[in-house]
Amino acid sequence: MNILDYIGWRHQRGRTSFVIKLILFTILLWSYYYRWEYYEKLEIKEHYITAVLFYLGSNLLINFARFILSHIYVLRIKKSDFGKDNFLFGLTRITSIFNIMIFGAAVFLFFDIDYKAVFTSLSIIAAAIAILSKDYISNMINGMIIMFTDQISLGDFIKIGDHRGTVMDITFVNIHILDENGDLVFYPNSFVFSHEVVNYSKRDINKINIYFEMDVEKINDVEKLEEFIKSNLKSYQGFIQPNSYFLRTIEIKKDLAEFSFQYIIKKHDLKIEKEIRKTVMRNLVKYIESHQNFLSATKESY
Repeated sequence: MNILDYIGWRHQRGRTSFVIKLILFTILLWSYYYRWEYYEKLEIKEHYITAVLFYLGSNLLINFARFILSHIYVLRIKKSDFGKDNFLFGLTRITSIFNIMIFGAAVFLFFDIDYKAVFTSLSIIAAAIAILSKDYISNMINGMIIMFTDQISLGDFIKIGDHRGTVMDITFVNIHILDENGDLVFYPNSFVFSHEVVNYSKRDINKINIYFEMDVEKINDVEKLEEFIKSNLKSYQGFIQPNSYFLRTIEIKKDLAEFSFQYIIKKHDLKIEKEIRKTVMRNLVKYIESHQNFLSATKESY
């Protein structure tokens, strides 16, 4: 299941959950007003039913408001791909926060707790809690900014730090990246804001760079090295744009030369990109080994 299929499944599950809660709320509300004697026989206290009704009613109201706002937004922008839309994603996250708050209030009602006394006691240590949770609050604010902007979206192929991969999820704490090795990497939202991010999905040209270093002594001809790499990628011609190969010399040091082999892909596919990278690196090893054997034979001839 890819990320967009997962989003569609989650939305379908949300609609099913809404219908079930609505039916349950209706039955419970009707029985509360017209069949209360059954609850009395079961010795069920009134604040139990009140808490459940409060939670279900508030939850339905919040989710209905989200549905209306989402519908208005969809009609306004007339966008076809809603699975990657940050506004709708952020709206879902905000709804989750309100639902958590409603659940907390329902717990107070269910156990008949005096919330005023509790909040008065908590206010004494509120400053300390704010100081201790400042990093979380910072991540939460940054996460909301990311969600309600179009800089990074679900499914985008990006580079943060040393990792490149697909954005699988954006939370109030971190961003989940599935990198080229199949590892799920979590970056705090504050880290994303303080570091350079390359979003390959937001640009028209999908250029891929493969960086490597070689011993200066093993480099006889850079053009031949480029042709050698290109000749081993013929099986991927349907994936790579024609005439987009380029071997760039980044820096020549005392003993090493740093290169970047660039090419432009037609569309992002982590599996195929990983295969291309593996093919390039393995053939570079073969090139170095063959050149090493050539140098050894040349020295022996002298």
